[in-house]
Amino acid sequence: MPDRNASRLPSLAVGPALGLVVLFGSTPTLAAEPATSADHPDHRAQARAESDAGDGLAHALTLAARAGNPGYGGLLGYRVRLRHGIGLGFELEGSFAPRAYIGGYPVDQNAIVGGRVPLFFPVHRARRLTVALTLAPGVRATRSFDPGFAESSGLALTVNLGVTAYLRAHERLTLTLGIDNPVSIQIDPIVDLDQLGTLLVFGPVVPINQRLSWYASVEAGGLFGSDGDAGKFFARGTTGVRVVLGASAMRWRAF
Repeated sequence: MPDRNASRLPSLAVGPALGLVVLFGSTPTLAAEPATSADHPDHRAQARAESDAGDGLAHALTLAARAGNPGYGGLLGYRVRLRHGIGLGFELEGSFAPRAYIGGYPVDQNAIVGGRVPLFFPVHRARRLTVALTLAPGVRATRSFDPGFAESSGLALTVNLGVTAYLRAHERLTLTLGIDNPVSIQIDPIVDLDQLGTLLVFGPVVPINQRLSWYASVEAGGLFGSDGDAGKFFARGTTGVRVVLGASAMRWRAF
């Protein structure tokens, strides 16, 4: 006759075994490593919105003075910022140039008036660094008061292509560093490559308050035009203010 205690051995062994399996066999769930603020989608979106290009609809008026070896004058502009920091605007510039080129010839005592439509396309937006491509087609008219030259007026089509980086060095200071490529083709009195060059651009942007920013820039580089007869070197400084409407000047320092 079988021993009843022996028949109970399997059941006595199964109970503790199941307990051990539950206790030791199950793998504890490890707590997931918290995502960093830079990796979180909400933080990335916030960094883009707080970049120097800003985000959303806003408007700005710009007023600046310029001086350099091309001449000296003033600049008045209007700009609008759209979503994703994309911007467009209009600029009107007037200047006096001691020396200019009409029909490929140097002429003295010139009044120059120009207008252009700047376009701004951010390709990288972060809180500390914003990088953008720029395009600015326009037109320029020159009038010479030199009585010794037969052709006293000229008209040229212009375009500026560039890339600019905006580095926020401090909450009250953004540094701009870029490359600008000016191109102009004179269409009156002759058709001629009037200007082709590459300029380095550097300057600060300083928000004064929520509506007003001060900015400055220095442009310098080499030029070619009129089969090498035009100016060979370009250097100009600009200083001005930007009045921002519909946004904070602290969050719109680019463009």
